[in-house]
Amino acid sequence: MRGCLRAIAVRIGCLLVVIAMLIAAIMFRKEIGDYYHAWRGRSFGSFVEPAVGGAKRARDAIGRIMRPSGPAYQDISAADLAALISDAIARSGQRRVFDSVRVALVENEIRVRGVLDLRDVPRNTLGPLAGMVGDHEPAAIGGPLSADSTGGLVLTVTYLTLRDFPFPKATIPRLLEAAHLPGVHDARLPIPGTSGIGDVRVGTTSVRLYKSAPR
Repeated sequence: MRGCLRAIAVRIGCLLVVIAMLIAAIMFRKEIGDYYHAWRGRSFGSFVEPAVGGAKRARDAIGRIMRPSGPAYQDISAADLAALISDAIARSGQRRVFDSVRVALVENEIRVRGVLDLRDVPRNTLGPLAGMVGDHEPAAIGGPLSADSTGGLVLTVTYLTLRDFPFPKATIPRLLEAAHLPGVHDARLPIPGTSGIGDVRVGTTSVRLYKSAPR
C-alpha cells in the first residue's frame, strides 16, 4: 500500500511540474521566442558602449530638427543613443541606478544592458529570484522608442531580465519604479532634454528622429 501511495505521489508531482512548465511557457512565450530565434542565428543587434561625446551629438541633432528651417529628420547612431540614454537613466540623485549601459538596435525596438542597483527594490518584487540576487545585478530592458505629446523621447519598457531571467510584462512597472529609474512611470522612461520630435523609427544601424509638424 505504501508503495502505491508513493507512486501516486510521484505522478501527481510530475503532473504539477508539467503544469508549472506550461504556465511558464505561456507567461514567457515572447522571451522564449527571442531566445529561440537567437539560437537559430537571427541577430538581435550588437550591443555598443556609449560613444565619447555621443550625448552632445545626439542633442545637437535634435536641436537641428527643432529649428524652423532645420532638416526634416536626423539619424543617430547606436553609440550616440547609448550615450544619451546612459546620461538619462543611469543616475538617480547622487548614485548610479543603471551602470555600464550598452545599447543594441532591433527593428522598431531598442535593448539596453547594464548593471542595475537593486538595493531599494523589495525582494518580494523579484519573484523566484528574491533570495538569489545581490545589490547589483546584470539586467536588460527593452521596448519601443517613441515621441510623447511634448515631442520628448520615451522608452516604453516591455522586456526586462535579471541574470537573463525574463520577468512577466505585468511586473515590470513596479520593479522599475522600485529601482528608482529617473522619471519612470508605468514602465515609460522619458529621456530628459529631448523635445520637438514628431516621430521615431528604429532601424538595425541607427535611429531616425523626425521633425515635429508645426501646430
